[in-house]
Amino acid sequence: EDPGTKRKKEQETLRTRATQLENAQQYQRQLDDQLRDARSRQSSLQTSLEAATNQQQTRNEALAAALRQSEQFRTVDELREAHLSPDAARQYESEVRQLQQRQTELATQQKGYAVRLEKHQAQVPTEEPLEVLEQQLAALKTESNETRIQIGSIREKLTANEGAKSRTKAIRAEVGRQQKIFNRWDMLKRIIGSKDGQMFRNYAQGLTLRHLIQTANYHLGKLSNRYLLRADPNEPLDLLIIDHDQADSTRSTKSLSGGETFLVSLALALGLSSLAAGNSRIESLFIDEGFGTLDHDTLETVVTTLESLQNEGKSIGIISHVTELKERIGVQIQLERVAAGTSTLRVVG
Repeated sequence: EDPGTKRKKEQETLRTRATQLENAQQYQRQLDDQLRDARSRQSSLQTSLEAATNQQQTRNEALAAALRQSEQFRTVDELREAHLSPDAARQYESEVRQLQQRQTELATQQKGYAVRLEKHQAQVPTEEPLEVLEQQLAALKTESNETRIQIGSIREKLTANEGAKSRTKAIRAEVGRQQKIFNRWDMLKRIIGSKDGQMFRNYAQGLTLRHLIQTANYHLGKLSNRYLLRADPNEPLDLLIIDHDQADSTRSTKSLSGGETFLVSLALALGLSSLAAGNSRIESLFIDEGFGTLDHDTLETVVTTLESLQNEGKSIGIISHVTELKERIGVQIQLERVAAGTSTLRVVG
């Protein structure tokens, strides 16, 4: 058990015993006073009774002597009946009975006081001398004073603690406000990144790439309805291909064949031209090679798409050596080699 707690219990026990002793002593003094009063009243009544008895006996003896000399009355009753009225006689007898009853009550009360005193003495909480209890009481008073001083000190600390709580509350509120500001800047940091701006560039380029993918998919749908571009979720600036002919499987652009690569590149180029135009109009588009990787049907689709762009007002320039294109392109600039490492240009159509 904690020594402080044990000490408090012992102090509380001593204070309780001191209080019980003081109450017992006070109660004993009251009983002693009552007993003395009862004994005094009993003694006084006993004296009065003895005097009355003696006086009655003297009167009875005198009355008996008078009756012996009298020729008219032979007994006391005859004399009482002759000299006392019935009411007076009854009153006299009543007073005698009351005195006897009072004497009996006083004796009973005296016995009761004696029994109560005996029980009270048996209930005295301690047998230690009064001097020892007074010393213990004085020590308890000293400890009580010290406890009051400690309580005062604790109250001062509690008051200071309340002030600290108020300041802490204000600080926490300020920390919360600063945390909101920090969170806003931290979010911006996660978007922009470090001081070199790489993360922000990736973010901005990702937005542009998503827009480019939308426009490129529009053109890719015209070239071939088999493929669809999408951004790589793990590498936001890389592209993936969704192949509808293979149950919408997702493929890397590295898995594309030469012809597939040309179609995707052409779609991206067309999408990029649309994206780069903005509010202005791009009239010309030049495509350098790649047609040789396409099969006949795909080449036909590509050329048809380019012709539709030409019909929309764009000038499409194709740089290629594929013979089939020569038959489909009406206006050509042909490059022909001549001797001594020189070449000539010739416009056809």
